[in-house]
Amino acid sequence: MRVRRREGTGVGRYVYLEDSLNQDLLDGEYGPEPGRTIEMAGVDLGLDFVVAVTSGRIDYLELVTAGDSGWDGQEREWRAT
Repeated sequence: MRVRRREGTGVGRYVYLEDSLNQDLLDGEYGPEPGRTIEMAGVDLGLDFVVAVTSGRIDYLELVTAGDSGWDGQEREWRAT
């Protein structure tokens, strides 16, 4: 997996990806099981996320803050819960 580019939104980020394995996937948006999130220092309510698949390929990972809290875009220590 290679990162093509990152775009900050103020409350999240789009990370555009390129799958070097060229895996054929079903189009759609894929997220975690309910109640799962990414915990990161400095982001009070954590980050929600989805992976978008377009034309059979992974297109991007979207990270967004839960609730109305913002995110300065800095990546700090994190874990998926």
